[in-house]
Amino acid sequence: MTSQGDRLGVLKGHTRSVLCCQVAAARNLLVTGGEDGLLCVHDLRSQALTARIQVSQEEAVPSLLISSARPDCLHASAGCDLFELDLRKGDTESCVASHTCTTAEINQVAACPEGNLIAAADDDGYVTIIDPNSQEYDCQKLHGRHDNICSSVLFQHHKQNQG
Repeated sequence: MTSQGDRLGVLKGHTRSVLCCQVAAARNLLVTGGEDGLLCVHDLRSQALTARIQVSQEEAVPSLLISSARPDCLHASAGCDLFELDLRKGDTESCVASHTCTTAEINQVAACPEGNLIAAADDDGYVTIIDPNSQEYDCQKLHGRHDNICSSVLFQHHKQNQG
């Protein structure tokens, strides 16, 4: 909406509710994740749907992450899985890797400012630290588990991140 409240457009592509969105500013793209297990990629200039990627048949996509260190790389969570996608590729070739890093549904993913680590908050109350650049895709659960679900996660700026 503009400052006068005018609608600029409607982006379509999901069959159910949209749960999250991320802007890939370097590529002028908006990526959305939904209850339908889909990722929809829209060109912000033309408002066209440029890709529709089914990452899960059963699980919703509650969280997306585009790291400033890797602007063509998108991470999306669905269920217990973390998907790595290349935004430069089309619908069928965009998913370059998927990893199961938790035993409970991932609620949110976040990257450290350097972009070399990802944190995933899950329904068991754990925060899992993931190094996506390692050969084994190392996953490390943090001690001091929450008593309930962990719904969000964020790295602190100006702190040394240790995986």
